[in-house]
Amino acid sequence: MCWEQSEEKMYECPDYLTSGPNSCYFDKNHTNPWTTYIITVTATNEIGSNSSDPQHVDVTSIVQPDAPVNLSLETNISANLSYLWAKWSPPPLADASSNLHVYHYELRLKPEEKEEWETVSVGMQTHYEVSSLKAGVKYIVQVRCMLDLGEWSEWSSERSIQIPKEQLPPEKPIIIKCRSPEKETFTCWWKPASDGGLLTKHTLLYSKEGEEKVYECPDYKTAGPNSCYFNKKHTSFWTIYNITVRATNEMGSNVSDPHYVDVTYIVQPDPPVNITLELKKSIKRKPYLVLTWSPPPLADVRSGWLTLEYELRLKPEEGEEWETIFVGQQTQCKMFSLNPGKRYIVQIHCKPDHHGLWSEWSPEMYIEIPTDFRVKDMVVWIIVGVLSSLICLIMSWIMIMKGYRMMAFILPPVPGPKIKGIDTHLLEVPLDSRNGKVLSPSKQKCLLVILYLKNTKKVTMATQKQLARLWHTTNIYMYPAIHEYAEKLTSLFPDPLKVVYLTNSGSEANDLAMFMARLHTRNFDIISLRGGYHGGSPYTLGLTSLTHYKHGVANGFGCTTTMLPDVFRGPWGGSHCRDSPVQTVRKCSCTEVACLAKDQYIEQFKDTLNTSVPKTVAGFIAEPIQGVNGAVQYPRNFLKEAYQLIREKGGLCISDEVQTGFGRTGSHFWGFQTHGVVPDIVTLAKGIGNGFPMAAVVTTKEIASSLAENLHFNTFGGNPLACVVGAAVLDAIEEDGLQKNSEDVGTYMLLELAKLRDKFEIIGDVRGKGLMIGVEMVTDKDNRHPLPAEEISQIWEDCKDMGVLIGRGGLYSQTFRIKPPMCITKSDVDFAVEVFCTALQRHVERAAAK
Repeated sequence: MCWEQSEEKMYECPDYLTSGPNSCYFDKNHTNPWTTYIITVTATNEIGSNSSDPQHVDVTSIVQPDAPVNLSLETNISANLSYLWAKWSPPPLADASSNLHVYHYELRLKPEEKEEWETVSVGMQTHYEVSSLKAGVKYIVQVRCMLDLGEWSEWSSERSIQIPKEQLPPEKPIIIKCRSPEKETFTCWWKPASDGGLLTKHTLLYSKEGEEKVYECPDYKTAGPNSCYFNKKHTSFWTIYNITVRATNEMGSNVSDPHYVDVTYIVQPDPPVNITLELKKSIKRKPYLVLTWSPPPLADVRSGWLTLEYELRLKPEEGEEWETIFVGQQTQCKMFSLNPGKRYIVQIHCKPDHHGLWSEWSPEMYIEIPTDFRVKDMVVWIIVGVLSSLICLIMSWIMIMKGYRMMAFILPPVPGPKIKGIDTHLLEVPLDSRNGKVLSPSKQKCLLVILYLKNTKKVTMATQKQLARLWHTTNIYMYPAIHEYAEKLTSLFPDPLKVVYLTNSGSEANDLAMFMARLHTRNFDIISLRGGYHGGSPYTLGLTSLTHYKHGVANGFGCTTTMLPDVFRGPWGGSHCRDSPVQTVRKCSCTEVACLAKDQYIEQFKDTLNTSVPKTVAGFIAEPIQGVNGAVQYPRNFLKEAYQLIREKGGLCISDEVQTGFGRTGSHFWGFQTHGVVPDIVTLAKGIGNGFPMAAVVTTKEIASSLAENLHFNTFGGNPLACVVGAAVLDAIEEDGLQKNSEDVGTYMLLELAKLRDKFEIIGDVRGKGLMIGVEMVTDKDNRHPLPAEEISQIWEDCKDMGVLIGRGGLYSQTFRIKPPMCITKSDVDFAVEVFCTALQRHVERAAAK
């Protein structure tokens, strides 16, 4: 038996079966939350009955309540803030008449497209207000309840509500661009801003320069959405338009910043009109032609700040080639020296001065030149031409007979020592050596130049052809040569080095490489190696670490130099350290695969990174083989580990290929490939144009995009002439097999020079790879002290006098730099080594005489 605590009525168990024998089952229909039941069990037989002690059961604590019902949602926007008002009712079986127990509620909500819920404790109230919701978002809401400290009910059924968009005035639209894809028209595009949650209309308005009247866009459809199309009938040539876009909705309007469109520079004008041709006759001269014309009809003659320029062209009716004449601003032209009896076609077109577009040519007009003229003038000019040619022939014959050259008659004498025939032959001066042997004039060579080619005819012809077409235009205006050269050059690089920027010199290229590294990394410090040369500009002088290029002026802020890993002159080095057919005479315990010197230099490099620069750096620049410092080579794998350390510091790795590039090292086309690395930026110059002034920076698309975000411009970089020369040089290197020749002849020269090192005590080191060679001079091999500068100069002068030019370099100018043309032959090497040996022998004799 059971009865509610607040009632006297008693009820019998509703279900004896469900839970088995000796049990009573109450489902939710039989219970009432918020109620305490008093339960007894009565046993009855024929003799009588007995009841158990009463058991008090608090249904609140053991039965899960139903979820709240009648959940309703309302929303409102006030002061541009979105509110949600939720209301609900207690579960239907709740005993509303009881005050002993109360419900506690929780509410949860989330945007429809999200997974995570936001839960809020509401307390005992049956309503709740949620603020700061996102306008225009649809939310899902649920509630649940708990009776006192009992169990939570299930969540109620989901209810959803759309929060209305904020209703604001539209934001300011943005005019993206105005341009003329067809030259006959122009179009303006704009970007709509926020519409404030309301239907918004955009209107383009414009006014002409000098007028107060405002016009609306004539055509919103032709060019697509958010655009205005101006046909030629809507425009006035020579006029600047002030264009704005107005956005309007119920809450207000907003206007874009004004955009000024100079129609002059984006719309092609009509050709001139009213063209007249008149043939004038003169007693003293041949007949001549007078042309007159008028400006195109749509030109706004009220403006006086801009003028038209005219150009006319004519040709004989049966001819193919036009003769073009620039007339300037005048509207008439006189033409003389026309062939009598010919019928000519004449046309004219115009453009605004400075940067406007040329109009189409006017319709063809014809005029016939009469034949009645005197031949007196022609006879006189024929006689003058014949006499002039005769005089030139006589002078040429005299000069040839006396052995003079035309250059001596044309140019004034140049002060200083001369080398006869330097412009056509390299040092064609046969001189007797010490042993009386006559040196063949054809074998005298220059061993420090940047020329590559066996036969420069191909480069010369390409240059002359381009000279006749177009010398220069900035790379603001693209032309085929720059695309063709960029594609040809970058095809020689490994991925991801596929973007090129063209400059004029190595200093400019390294300037730009520094700029790129700092822009891309947002860091400032750049590290270079002592003894490196990377340019003579104020910017790159900070990277250059040679005494001759250091001056008492500020330069290269943020540049730090570190120890040069020189295995001959440095503190560590030995006989297995470098990638060269010739190793140093120093002894070490290194093996072919493990270099102890490299490990020591890397530790010093780490010390520089840890003590001399910030925690992050912009980059590290190095030549694969140092050039000006005398072909200094690093230990194997030094650059590979240095690159890794720099990248860990957030920096970029720059390879200065000004001297090592284009196959000079022989085994590879680029010097960095000999170290098994791929840099982030590569700089090129010198041999890139076979002596023509040009240079380049090659990098990745990601790094280039950092530069593209900033303005950088080079007037002459990548001009048409340079691109044609550069492309022809690449072709010639491949066709002549110069990379393979550099490897073969370079190895031969290194081994021949190594024989001289073993013979002479003053040669401390022979090093290099391919045709990038250095011979370091010392007082003796043990102490490695540099040979004094005056003794180096004497050897250098002796070589020059015998027909071999050698460069000088090194920290103390103690190293001979040998970088000959890549077309050099082994017989050339034999001659050069013989001359060098003779000069060294003379030095030994001079020293013994002292």
